[in-house]
Amino acid sequence: MPEPASLAYYNDSTRAERYHRRKGFAPERTERMHQVMLDLLITLTSPQSTALELGAGTGLFTEKLLKANHFREIYVTDGAAAMLTIAQQTLESEHTPLHFVKLDFTTDWSGLFAGIGFDAITSSMALHHADDKQQLFQQVFSTLKPKGVFVLADHMAGASACIRHLLARERALVRLGRDGTEDPERVLEMINGDEERGRKEGNLCETVAQYQCYLDKSGFEDVDCIWRDYWLAVFMARKPMD
Repeated sequence: MPEPASLAYYNDSTRAERYHRRKGFAPERTERMHQVMLDLLITLTSPQSTALELGAGTGLFTEKLLKANHFREIYVTDGAAAMLTIAQQTLESEHTPLHFVKLDFTTDWSGLFAGIGFDAITSSMALHHADDKQQLFQQVFSTLKPKGVFVLADHMAGASACIRHLLARERALVRLGRDGTEDPERVLEMINGDEERGRKEGNLCETVAQYQCYLDKSGFEDVDCIWRDYWLAVFMARKPMD
């Protein structure tokens, strides 16, 4: 079975290192998004909980989980070995055990954690690579303990052609650096380049409404989009008591 496009793209040591140095795309926006995620996870779980991170990449959000000193242990997973290697090399913790697991969340993975039962599962800017998000969210649901929380942030698609253009235009302006001028031709060039890059990365973005529908159908309660900034969004969902 061929490797998914997203893993083939990120399983490159040079590209992974560049991603880690840049702290992803739009670092200031990402920082705010990560703070919202962290606040939710700490608020919705008890101290010394156990967490699983899907698509951890080079560990940018994992580092924030560690610094919070809230979780008893954290399972750090990613399907791209080059990304996970950087996470292993850069993340250190004296008090919180880290378990690094190479895991492609687009496959049937939940059996790997049978019997553990996580208090929290989280993911930052990764799940848009899954072609079957309904199946993915159902596996998240089955892997959580009752009353466990799922907090995810992801790259959203616009709900209409107009919204899709607004999101693409904003990303283009971020790449151009917002120097006070806007050249329509340069913006269009950036939009087209971003779309091509997204195809190479294996992006399969969907709308906020679609994500909420998948979470509802998976059996979660308290499902909502808590925060959004153009193409970025943070969701929460809770598994009911048995």
